[in-house]
Amino acid sequence: MLKHYLILPFLLFAISCTAIGQSTSQQSKRALDHADFDQWKSISGAVLTPDGSHLVYGLNPQEGDGGIMVRNLANRGETFLERGKSFRLNYTGTHLIYLIDAPYADQRQARIDGKRLSEVFDDTLVVYHIPTGGMELFAEIDSYKMPERSGEWLAFRFDRKLDSSAKDSVEVSNGSEAAALVTENDLIVYHLPSGDQWTIHYVDEYFFTRFGERLVYTTLDKDSLQAPGVHVLDLSTRERTTISAGLQSYRSLAMDSTATRIAFLAMPAAPADTSAVDSSQNQSRSGATSRGNRRSNNDEPSFYSLFYWSDGMNQAEVLADTSASWFPAGQMINQHARPNFSHSGERLFFGTANIPLRRDTTVASIDVADVDIWNWQDHTLQTVQLVQLNQSRRQTHQVVYHINDNRFVPLEDATLENVTVPDRGDASYGFGVQNRHYMHRIQWEGAPVAADWYRVNIRSGERTPIAAEVRAFTQLSPEGRFLLWFDLEQQRWMSFEFATGEHRDLTRTIDVPFGNELNDVPNHPRPYGIEGWARDDSRVLLRDRYDIWVVDPSGSAASYRLTGGLGRSQQVVFRTIDITEDGRHIPHGTLYLSAFYDEDKSAGVYRVRFTDEGTPANEPLPTRLWRDDVSASGIAKARNADVWTIRKGTFQRFPDVYITDSRFNRFNKVTHANPQQDQYLWGDVELFTFNSLDGVKLEGLLYTPENFDPSRTYPMIVYFYERTSNRLHNYRAPAPSASTITPAFYTSRGYIVAMPDIVYKEGNPGRSAEDAVIGMTLHLLDRGFVDRERIGLQGQSWGGYQIAHIITRTDMFAAAMAGAPVSNMISAYGGIRWASGLNRQFQYERTQSRIGGTLWERPMYYIENSPIFFADRVRTPLLMMHNDADGAVPWYQGIEFFVALKRLDQPVWMLNYNGEAHNLRERVNRKDLSRRMQQFFDHYLMDAPMPVWMKYGVPAVEKGVNQGFDLVE
Repeated sequence: MLKHYLILPFLLFAISCTAIGQSTSQQSKRALDHADFDQWKSISGAVLTPDGSHLVYGLNPQEGDGGIMVRNLANRGETFLERGKSFRLNYTGTHLIYLIDAPYADQRQARIDGKRLSEVFDDTLVVYHIPTGGMELFAEIDSYKMPERSGEWLAFRFDRKLDSSAKDSVEVSNGSEAAALVTENDLIVYHLPSGDQWTIHYVDEYFFTRFGERLVYTTLDKDSLQAPGVHVLDLSTRERTTISAGLQSYRSLAMDSTATRIAFLAMPAAPADTSAVDSSQNQSRSGATSRGNRRSNNDEPSFYSLFYWSDGMNQAEVLADTSASWFPAGQMINQHARPNFSHSGERLFFGTANIPLRRDTTVASIDVADVDIWNWQDHTLQTVQLVQLNQSRRQTHQVVYHINDNRFVPLEDATLENVTVPDRGDASYGFGVQNRHYMHRIQWEGAPVAADWYRVNIRSGERTPIAAEVRAFTQLSPEGRFLLWFDLEQQRWMSFEFATGEHRDLTRTIDVPFGNELNDVPNHPRPYGIEGWARDDSRVLLRDRYDIWVVDPSGSAASYRLTGGLGRSQQVVFRTIDITEDGRHIPHGTLYLSAFYDEDKSAGVYRVRFTDEGTPANEPLPTRLWRDDVSASGIAKARNADVWTIRKGTFQRFPDVYITDSRFNRFNKVTHANPQQDQYLWGDVELFTFNSLDGVKLEGLLYTPENFDPSRTYPMIVYFYERTSNRLHNYRAPAPSASTITPAFYTSRGYIVAMPDIVYKEGNPGRSAEDAVIGMTLHLLDRGFVDRERIGLQGQSWGGYQIAHIITRTDMFAAAMAGAPVSNMISAYGGIRWASGLNRQFQYERTQSRIGGTLWERPMYYIENSPIFFADRVRTPLLMMHNDADGAVPWYQGIEFFVALKRLDQPVWMLNYNGEAHNLRERVNRKDLSRRMQQFFDHYLMDAPMPVWMKYGVPAVEKGVNQGFDLVE
């Protein structure tokens, strides 16, 4: 039973001593508090220049003004670009392009004043020359772009707010031809090496070719000086070619990699439009002419035409519209599907859509009921349909135009709605998937949805069945030779060769599982996945739990382990480090591998040789380059130099950026994002093992206060979800909580935090959690440093459910905080996950809730695992958070448990952050939750006074006025 204590004034001093520590070595440091969070900084987007001379990264506090840091790695010089954001390097790495954010204080004031930030602040663009530090600023910018593979060019568009009383265009008097007018949509074309620039007015869409030879853009119909149109600018000569002018609503511009072929959507000019092009311009290559199809009212759909241009044509021509002989009946060009060219430029893909239903305008809208009609024969629930409404309205049917043959081939229709064409659109065959008639099963099966598969001939549109009613994870090879899939029922990787139509079982003879070995849900284990493909699709690299296998998808060559079996023999998880530019293929030659050691959670890097000559008898053995007791991330290489970045961190050390080379034997720390941490008490973490109550050996994490003394006893908070021990070396910055506790915040204040792993038995998820959590707690009590009267529980979502269950089974915990808990599996079984619209049945039958059967097949399992039926056994004070816009767990689950405990006169509180999601998004709400959780645990585990909100509550009439944080003496 719980012990209750009388709070005396002198205890406040004792609490303070506990929080700051009692040893003399700690007195120079202080405990973390909520006001300290904002100063913790994060590093984002760390990137090396191609020559490896500079490192660029974002450095930002949780709240306040941050910026971009540019570090010279040769001389250790650094430049901080205040309030920089959204940065990119040009391809050669000579220039850094970024936007300047408005000061945080000004943004905060705008929010206080109820203003939208986009209406108050404009972005300023900066062109920063890395070698010299020179910069040029341009105000009122809304976007910028650079070529993918050229460092010469930059384009950016103004978004000026001109005085509405002025003309659309304003004369300027600096004598520059480029700046003769100022408009709201000026586009600046900037030559980075020389600094030359010129202006194009009234630009809407704009794109560079991949290598920067051309700029393609559309212009708006703003005044008599500028007709709307599509233009091609040759950047070497500055010659402009107008390929279309005078049409309406230009949109969805597409081009091949060199802009020698261009497509776009537009509506023909209105008859009264004097800028309309000659009718000969609209002559269709299919022999049809575009009909007049301007929208007459808001209920009429917009009938777009697809236009096409290639080098040698004077003007773009109508390529497709509803008048074409091949065009499917009842369809229109889909304005929401952007056309796109294949990589070779010889195919153009675009979309058609059903002409939408039109409302009967003879019936007034107020006479039509607003009703959702649920039908048992619907493929998906109405809730799913409503979530996906916009997507459904934009549903497209893909068509391919073979340019050289002047031939259209519809690839998709109502009977085959999803066709993927690999090899960047150039493959001979596409992969067709139809799953609509199986979608109803997602209600209880979950993903992946069963589907029928087809081989689709891209030249003819002919469809050949591959397989029917398959539930699998699939991937197409980059060059389109193979379809690879993991068959969930057989737990094997299979392949289908498009050219021959042959099926192959690739892993039948390999005696290791390729599905998750730790799977403990009543469903087929999911695969560890595909590591990548070799050139020419000749090999595919498959993952098991530890090793990487090289497999011939054609079945001709024997499979072997790229990692030589070292992974499984030493329990090391190997994965490749991608340092290629395009990421399509894993190259032959030297590969670098990341390593994660199961035994102690350390990280490493290995090197191995990859060729086509490997065999089972001649497997390569990876060479270890580095290993350390850290978490490792952000491993990347400069494109043109042997300079690498790696981020290394631990629970105690923020993952700063280190510079090394391909030997990985020396590391130079080049960032120090959070030096202020040295001022605070922090703590330590250890990995330990324990036995659950049912005898299963498990791992856990034990976080202890700084200068931990095992001869003393400490209050402890137990946090859990499923498995957490792999987080041993993870750093988590002190921050306002979205839903869970931050270990360092509580260890800094004198708490122990423990995190057990949990494994589950089908049908008994609550008992499984109970066995692990109580077993771990008893183990730590036996070690002598945990105060058995001051142990709390905390968890969110699935963790919240498990807490609700555990407190119906034991009163050994002094307090519990459960976020978004399911309390009644019976009502939850029929509930809705509002974010997706899906029913929750699959979760209980097949996935996380692990019941393994329907409500009518296993009613007692649902009852036994539902805390609501045992609420009368609860003796543990409970704080819940459950928000009214929770899209994962319906918030009535929290209400049910709260109302039950309130009826039973059991101490219970529930926080409902209005309009908030499953995990809190708004920082102000996160701050509030963090403070209330601390006050709750401090009261029950540290003997602190109750705050007002706990002791007396906050009535609705005081909402927003009285937060109730004051402590009651």
